Order: sequence, then structure tokens, then C-alpha cells
Amino acid sequence: MKKTLIIISVLLLLSVILNTYLIFRLCNNNEKNYLEGNYSDVLFYIDGTMVYHGFRGTYTYSSKMKTVSFSFSRNNREETYTSIVDENNKTLPDFEDIYSNRNKELIQLEAFLRSDLSNERIEEIGEVIQAIDGINSIKYNSKEDAERELNQRHQTNPNLIDSITIVKASYSITLTNSNAVDDIKSQITKVDGIESVNIIKIQL
Repeated sequence: MKKTLIIISVLLLLSVILNTYLIFRLCNNNEKNYLEGNYSDVLFYIDGTMVYHGFRGTYTYSSKMKTVSFSFSRNNREETYTSIVDENNKTLPDFEDIYSNRNKELIQLEAFLRSDLSNERIEEIGEVIQAIDGINSIKYNSKEDAERELNQRHQTNPNLIDSITIVKASYSITLTNSNAVDDIKSQITKVDGIESVNIIKIQL
């Protein structure tokens, strides 16, 4: 009698475990974890990969949360986005809003300093530049900083490094209004101690 009860108890336990497992699988099967097709110019594949304008990456999608996160590398930079998914219109509303702001050209200035300046004069020049209307921020780059950056940037092309014999200290300058870049460049060029000013365009 005891053995029979034990067997019945074991069978009931196994039945509960099996039912729980089946319910778990059923719930999981109801959640779609992939996208397929074109959403806001992002092409998704069911294997978890995606392509955006020729740049490949990966993504994770939750149909329960109605969100997708994806990332891809472009211009040696990793870009990551998370957006709500509009299945009806096959769009990514958040991605469209964010990307419209990010997909712009950033314009900066690089003001190179004369090599004979004292530390005091270099600081004064920084204060003068910062006071110009339209300047967002400035960053001083010493000659040593410039040499390190040059070596890192061109480590695969030593001939290019050899061809550049003069490396100068500079100020990297960001602007609040890129439309005024020419006027701001003209003002900085007139500052005593500035040797030259270059306009740098960075594709975001």
C-alpha cells in the first residue's frame, strides 16, 4: 500500500512538473524575439543581425515590450539605439527622432599655437577664445598630446608620421552655432599667438 502511494505521489509530481514546463514553453512561444524586414531603413533578419545603409550589426527584440535594441559600427564608432517598434507601420519612432539629431555634421575649430609662447600666454589665449561669442568649449592639447594622438591615428602608416616633422600645441574648439564658423575662425586668427586655424568637419 505504501509503495502504491509513493508511486502515485511521484506520478502526480511528474505531471505537475511536465504541465509547468509546457505552460512555460507556451508562454515563451507567444513572445516573438525577432524582426524581419525593413523598419525605418533598418533591415532586420530573423537570425539577430541587421543592416543600416550598408553597415551591419546585431539586435535584440522583445514583442512583449515592443522594443528593439540594435548596434552597428560606422566610421570606427559603435552606435547603439533602443526604440519602440510600430509593427503596423513597420517603423521605429524613437530611432527616427534620435537619429535625425545625431546624423549631422559636427564642425569644430583647431587653433594652432606658436611654439615660442609661455604657459601664461597660452592660458591667456584660452581665456580670449572662450570669451568669443559662439564658443561652446575649448580643450588645450599640448605638443606631447598631439604626438601621442598622431602615433595612435597613424600607427599603421609610419611613412605618414615620418613626413610630418612639426607637431604643435593647439586648442580644440566646439561651437554653439556652426553657421558662424567663418566669423569665429576670423576672430581667433587675429589673436596674438595663434599661428593658424583649421576647420574640422566630423560626420556623426
